[in-house]
Amino acid sequence: MRDRYFILLIVLLIALVELPFVEYITDDTFIHLQFAKNLVAGRGFSFNPGEPTYGFTSPLWILLISAGGLAGAELLAIAKLLGLAALILSGVFFYLLFLRVSSDRHLSRAATLVWILNGWSVRWALSGMETSLMTAWVILSLYYFHRDTESGVPRHSVWILALASIVRPEAIALLLICVVASLLPSVWSRVPGGRAGGRKVGFSILLSGGAVSLAWFAFALMQFGRMSPSTVAVKAGRFISPEGLWKSVIVVGKIVGSTNGLEMALMAMVLMTALVKKSLPGRLSSFHVAAVGWLVALPALYVVRDVQVVSRYLVPVLPVAVLYGFLSLRRICEAAKLTPRSFRLSVSAVSAVCIALNVLVLTLVAYPHTHSFSRDMRGSLVYLGEWFSANTPAATSVAIPDVGAFAYYSDRKVVDLGGLATPAMIPILREHDLDEILTHFLFAQVARPDYVVDRARSPRRLLRVEGLRDAVTPVVTTSVSNLGITRPGTFYYTAYRIEWDKIAPGITAGEGTASK
Repeated sequence: MRDRYFILLIVLLIALVELPFVEYITDDTFIHLQFAKNLVAGRGFSFNPGEPTYGFTSPLWILLISAGGLAGAELLAIAKLLGLAALILSGVFFYLLFLRVSSDRHLSRAATLVWILNGWSVRWALSGMETSLMTAWVILSLYYFHRDTESGVPRHSVWILALASIVRPEAIALLLICVVASLLPSVWSRVPGGRAGGRKVGFSILLSGGAVSLAWFAFALMQFGRMSPSTVAVKAGRFISPEGLWKSVIVVGKIVGSTNGLEMALMAMVLMTALVKKSLPGRLSSFHVAAVGWLVALPALYVVRDVQVVSRYLVPVLPVAVLYGFLSLRRICEAAKLTPRSFRLSVSAVSAVCIALNVLVLTLVAYPHTHSFSRDMRGSLVYLGEWFSANTPAATSVAIPDVGAFAYYSDRKVVDLGGLATPAMIPILREHDLDEILTHFLFAQVARPDYVVDRARSPRRLLRVEGLRDAVTPVVTTSVSNLGITRPGTFYYTAYRIEWDKIAPGITAGEGTASK
C-alpha cells in the first residue's frame, strides 16, 4: 500500500470511529463556546459580557472557534469539526513521525492504527474541547523537532513550539524540555554541527517561545490581572501530600493502563533488561530526550500539583507511549533474532491486542458514558439555561456550580461557584467545599445574585437548611445520572429564587445546617 492510500485509510477510520460521538457534549465545552460567543460579539475575552476573566485554558482554541463564528457558523459545530480535523492531523503526523524514527513502514502503520483507535483520544475528539488540538500540537512539535535537530537548522519547530503558551499552560513544559534537550552536551554528537548546531536549535526555540509567551502574558496581565488561567488555581492543589501521592499515581496508572497498558509493559521489559545487562545507551538524540521527557513530565506535573486528573488531561502523552511501546517491541524482536516474517507477525499480533483493548474501552466505558452524559446534559443544564432565557428578565443573575451550558443557553449573568468565571470565589473554594458554599450561602461574600442553582444528591435540599428555607423558593428541578466516570450516582439541580432580606442573620458565616 502506498503512503497516500494509508493516509486515506487513516482519515476514513477516524471518521468511522467518531460517528458514535457526534452528539457528545460536556459542560466545559460551553465554557469555551461562551468565551468565543462574546469574542465574536466584540466583547473581548469575557464569560459574562463586560467582565474580562482568564477562565479558559486554551486561547488558541477560542480564537479558532471564534474565526468560524465570524464566518457565520454555529459555534458547537465549529468546535467539533476542529476537534475532528486535529485528530486526523495527529494521526497523519504520528505516522510520518514514526516512519522518520523507525524507517519501518510495517511497524509505523501498525503503531499508527493503534494510535488513531486510542479509546481516550477518540472519546474526547468530538467533545468540543481542545484535547485533540493539544495532542496534534505535541505530535507536530516532536515531528519538526526531530527534523530540525537532525539537520541542525532551526526551522518549523521554532514557530510551532512558540505557540505553547496559547495552546495550553502545560504545553510550556514541552517547549522547555525541547530547549533543554537541544542544549545538553550529551546529545551534541548526534546533532549536525555538534555544539553549535544544538545551541542554534535550542536558543531559537527559546527566543521564539519566550517572545510569544511574554506577549501573551503581558496581554493577560493587562486584561485579566493574572498571567495564568483561573483553572490552574482551581483545579491544581498547591503541592501533593505524601499520603495522596500513591493515590494520584494509581489514578494516572489506571487511565494510561486501560488503553496503553501493553505498550507500557513492553517499555518496562526493555528498560529492565537494559538495567540488568547494564546496556543503557550512553547518549540519546535530542528528540528522544524530549519525547521521553514529555512522557514522564506531564503526568508527574499533574501528580505533584495534586490535579484531579481525568482522561483528557493525559491524552497528549499517549501517542508517545504508543511510539516507544512499538519501538520497544522492535528491540525485543531483534534480541530474539526473529525472521522478518516472524517480526511482522509479532507486530501485527501486538497491534491487534492493543486495538482490541481500546475497542473494549470505547464500547464498555467511553461510548455508554458519553451517550448518557450528553442526554443528561441536554435534560439538565441546557434545559435550565433555556428555561431561564424564557422565564427571567435579561438582567437576571444566577449563582451556579456548572456554568458552561447554562450561561451559553440562558444569556444570563452567572456567579461561577467553581471559580473559573468568577475568580473572587477561588479563596473561598480553598477553605470550603461546594456543599458548604451552597448550604451556607458563602458566595454572598462575592455577590448577591437573584437566583441560585444547588447541585446535590437530593432535590430541594436548601429547603431543609435552617436559616434559608424561608428565603429560597424552588422554581425548577432537573437531574443527571452521574457527573462523570469518577462521580457516579444521581445528582439534582434545583434552581431557587432568593429573597435576601429573609435570610437568617449569620447564615453566611456557616451557622446554617441541613436537616436529614
